[in-house]
Amino acid sequence: LERMARFDHLTGLANRTMFMEVLKDAISRAKTTGGKVGVVYLDLNGFKNVNDTLGHAAGDRLLKEFADRLKSVTREGHLPARMGGDEFTILVDNVSDADGCVAVIDRLKAVLNNPIELDGRRFEIGASIGIAFYPDHGTDNEGLVSRADAAMYQAKMNKTGSCAVFSKPKG
Repeated sequence: LERMARFDHLTGLANRTMFMEVLKDAISRAKTTGGKVGVVYLDLNGFKNVNDTLGHAAGDRLLKEFADRLKSVTREGHLPARMGGDEFTILVDNVSDADGCVAVIDRLKAVLNNPIELDGRRFEIGASIGIAFYPDHGTDNEGLVSRADAAMYQAKMNKTGSCAVFSKPKG
């Protein structure tokens, strides 16, 4: 029951509940040590096309493959999680600056350069990626995740399929 409550049943990654708990603890530690915590928020580009053309079972296989790739690029002190649907996060604990998150993202982009094959078809799956940092962009877990999500939408709107660090809207 504990595993069901804290892990995503499809991918085996931490689920939203566990991610938020661990993030809250990481922020608490960072407050004490003066450290930083990074939240990387990812949304898969091209996922809807897989579901629409091959069905939900193929979409599930794609999510599992992506989760495996996500696990392969994370290191100790990182927590990859599935937030729901085709949205994922990575907690980068005790990061000194944006470069710590950029290294994870560079490794992720490298593994995403390899298409995912499903039912004899190759799919190019990219990701729109947003980053937010404690204490720069938020001082609690909900605010930090919300700002990383907003940065991900900034990246998605740029049509580059790349990455954006949270910045406050102008005006």
